[in-house]
Amino acid sequence: MKPPISSALLPCPTIIQWEEAGASLVTALTNYMGLCLNLGTNSLREGTDSEDLVSRIDSTLTGVHTAMSHRLSESKSALARTRNKLASPLFHFPEEVVSEIFMNVVFDHSNPASSRPRSLERDTRMIYRRLYSLLGVCSVWRELVLARGALWSVIPIIESRSDKKHEAIKRILQRTGGNRLHLAASMTWSTTNTLAKVITRYGPRLRTVNISASGCHVIEEAVHDLLQHDTRMSLSELSLRFENASALNYRMPEETDFLISRGHPNYASFARLMETLAAFRISGIHVHWDNIASSTRLVELRIEQVVVGYDNAILPFVRALSSAPNLRDLKIISVSTFRAWDTIYDSPVPITFPNLESLLLQDLYFNTLEFLLPAISPGSYCSTLFLTRKSLEINVTRDTPEEEEAEDMEVELVDVSELGGALAQTRVDTLMISGLWDGCWLTGPELRALLIGAPTVKTLKMNNWDLDYSVWRALRRSPTARCHPEDHPFPALENLHLCCAKILNQRGLKNNDEQPSNSENGAWSSSYRYHG
Repeated sequence: MKPPISSALLPCPTIIQWEEAGASLVTALTNYMGLCLNLGTNSLREGTDSEDLVSRIDSTLTGVHTAMSHRLSESKSALARTRNKLASPLFHFPEEVVSEIFMNVVFDHSNPASSRPRSLERDTRMIYRRLYSLLGVCSVWRELVLARGALWSVIPIIESRSDKKHEAIKRILQRTGGNRLHLAASMTWSTTNTLAKVITRYGPRLRTVNISASGCHVIEEAVHDLLQHDTRMSLSELSLRFENASALNYRMPEETDFLISRGHPNYASFARLMETLAAFRISGIHVHWDNIASSTRLVELRIEQVVVGYDNAILPFVRALSSAPNLRDLKIISVSTFRAWDTIYDSPVPITFPNLESLLLQDLYFNTLEFLLPAISPGSYCSTLFLTRKSLEINVTRDTPEEEEAEDMEVELVDVSELGGALAQTRVDTLMISGLWDGCWLTGPELRALLIGAPTVKTLKMNNWDLDYSVWRALRRSPTARCHPEDHPFPALENLHLCCAKILNQRGLKNNDEQPSNSENGAWSSSYRYHG
């Protein structure tokens, strides 16, 4: 940003002209001031009419002096801005460095101080609040922000009652320049022409597409519009979220529930699109899993709020996912299967994910876990298991979604020891449990029984949990388990994370903190409160 300084420090022609003009202005003002001081005496001596002189002075004060004051004020402001810009430490940074700093500020999604769950709309609004905050700091920052098209690459299509949103999107698209675009659309039940127009006009420039809607048809229409373009050379990430998935997940999915049915003309186009994606995230959206088989570039896959089928569908489901050879990050969240009581299942042969680095299994029914855990072969990847109350329930089909919320509905529950037995079939690095608004769903002894079934756990994360004496006791590794771990399995915890926890027994906290396995590498969260 700062030009090189010549060794002679000779002023350039522009500076010479500016200095000469300033000197001429001072000379002219000096002469003008002298004339003003003697105007009355000299002009009256020369026979000027006094009323005519008064009129001329009024005209000069209104016109000439106002213009002079305005020009001098503008000149002073311009010089001050230039001086502050050149004297600023920011001026000595290369423009590329400053732009990169702005990019990190605008697109930083980490906010440990916030307890609110992330959403597409909230993240998008945060990006633009930061952008406009940078615009208002100073003229230098404003110029940099407006000139950096990548800062405006997120195209927000968020439902609003304001008529100005269309003009705002136009301005954003103008500022993007020729940069790749990131579409972020958060809709309810109705689709908008704006979404269709952006996809139609800018489809080949889209690098990521993120759509969240309360109506499944909104997502379907957007995807079909997207498939009208050959985006295989540009689109790398596709995220689709249906916000009312619970309206469908109480039953087996039908062909009409899928994003693109097998007989649809765009089915082959969607399969070709999947071949080029590096990240695919779906929530509440059903797709045919054989589309994953050709995804040679896929490295991140997040599947949430979908029904796979009956329990025996787990094996072909996992086999289809494993056919993506470069998959590194796999998240399976709130994915359901249904128990078929009259079916006998064979023990599956574990399926290998050759390049997997991280695996997250979260909020799964017991019957789903019972078949999913042994289906995935252990490896060098980091595995995280997030258990909820559903992990003690067996999922069955229902006639209506309301049955799931019915208080008098009989739920088939399993004993914690059965859940522990299911966990013993795999290796778990991080175990997460979270309490509910109506209390914790495991007692201290039940928690201990669960941990006995997962002896490989190194990190335990507990959220919204009441930590009484029985819980602290459940977390303690006995001397026998330390001396003979092969006969008395129990986790040698290295990290214990407590978030929004109630410390009901302070002595238990002290005793556990003194345990070598907890204190040597322990990471105790500060997000807890003493109670009682």
